[in-house]
Amino acid sequence: MTYDYVMFRMFMDPKDPQVMEILRHHEISLAGITSCFYVGYGIPSIMNIVLICEISTIFLNYNLIKGDDAPLFTQIIFVIFFVVIRIILMPYLFVLYLIQARVLWGKVIVARKLAIIVSGALYFGMNILNFYWLTIIIKSIRDMISPPNTSEDDRDDYKKVYG
Repeated sequence: MTYDYVMFRMFMDPKDPQVMEILRHHEISLAGITSCFYVGYGIPSIMNIVLICEISTIFLNYNLIKGDDAPLFTQIIFVIFFVVIRIILMPYLFVLYLIQARVLWGKVIVARKLAIIVSGALYFGMNILNFYWLTIIIKSIRDMISPPNTSEDDRDDYKKVYG
């Protein structure tokens, strides 16, 4: 994840909104993971499992590199990994995180309680961001599947030929 962040920071256009979203995603992730390690106990284990979501990044990066030439297979694999890991698994792990945080709350010092709040808020934000990205993916799929828009002239020509 750190590697991706550095590569995006160094080689991608910072004015591109998609690049900015990806950079914010990595900044939130790194801050959340760091605070989880400070909390300790079972929280870092949950966060390490959450890092499985980066598997979908392999296919996302490949598709970004290839652009319109990306094989349909890699696009489908990306969507499958994204939905299974980021939309199904991550919210479930967030519930486990909340349970673990509740168990630890009375047993840790104030600084670790603050780290629980920060990491929990960032994790929640990451889940919201994943659902936002899901809407973008759904719109992209819809655009790929839907027929191209035709102009009024094309429809008139169609009516002349086919009645």
